[in-house]
Amino acid sequence: MTIAIIKKKSYIVTNKSPKFKSMFTQIVSHIHWLHIVVAAVAYYIIGAIWYSPLLFSKTWVKYSNDKIHHPDAKKDLIVLLLTSVVLMAVMVTGIEIVAKSIVVLNWVHGLKLGLFIGVAFSASSVSIAYLHQKKPFQLFLIDCGYLIIGAAVAGAILGYLH
Repeated sequence: MTIAIIKKKSYIVTNKSPKFKSMFTQIVSHIHWLHIVVAAVAYYIIGAIWYSPLLFSKTWVKYSNDKIHHPDAKKDLIVLLLTSVVLMAVMVTGIEIVAKSIVVLNWVHGLKLGLFIGVAFSASSVSIAYLHQKKPFQLFLIDCGYLIIGAAVAGAILGYLH
């Protein structure tokens, strides 16, 4: 259920009401899919650098207990990478929908929105999972840092392209 404020009056809007369908359809119909692709590719490139030997590869492998050198590790690598890009596009689409809903005007607004979403949704979700799984703090810093920076850059790109 969503509460919409229209001309200083509050209305309860459910997913079955025409106002909800029209509001959601209007937002989704104005998404620039090329912008989504650009921001998702940027997010992916940041991850490629973030988890490379240039930055955190060795530390991440150490704390994640990932079997990167195991012969089967590269078996499904293409599927893993493509699925990652699709999931990044889903996240970037979410940022774009929120950006359209609150009217992000420039790259600074987009950066702030991306930081907010990265911390409030991505990093907090990973944090909850890592707490229960008793993952090392260093792994938390690496993975959450990537999610926050990636979302911030994606938001900045979307804000710039508006």
